[in-house]
Amino acid sequence: MEIDTEGCTAVFHINEPGDTTRQTYIGIFKVKCILDPIDFMEADKLYRQLLGDIRPEAAHEHTANVAFALSQLKYRIIDPSPFWENKRLGGGHLKDNNIIISVLNMAMEAEQKYRDVMKKEAEERQRVLTERIKSKMIEKEPEVAQEKDKENQELVELDEENGANLEKE
Repeated sequence: MEIDTEGCTAVFHINEPGDTTRQTYIGIFKVKCILDPIDFMEADKLYRQLLGDIRPEAAHEHTANVAFALSQLKYRIIDPSPFWENKRLGGGHLKDNNIIISVLNMAMEAEQKYRDVMKKEAEERQRVLTERIKSKMIEKEPEVAQEKDKENQELVELDEENGANLEKE
């Protein structure tokens, strides 16, 4: 799996037999690692539509899982493998539900890997910044320094007031 942190995308390969047809699905998918809020809401809306308006909570667990997978993948997949394409709903025509779930699992794995990479990069930037501040290579932003000075001044004033009160007693 290849993660592009700049574009927030991932590319992965699938080579897996279907549980029902025993057909082997081979292909490459390009997916969004993270859904933006609108895509997230649209995926949720589609999920509820797929389950139906009449007591969606009564849907079979397998049905709910496939509906979730298809709704997520509709908004995550940027460039599907040809076997996935369908006019109605990508992947919705496949008789092998394990393939649908596998593609979702790989897309979710891409999201987790992206989050891990971004977290490591942020931690490294923070470490370097902290190191530079400590070694006086760079100074804190003036606003931050002023806020700290203000907080320290308020603490000194409170200590002086408390000290004056203690002396009176």
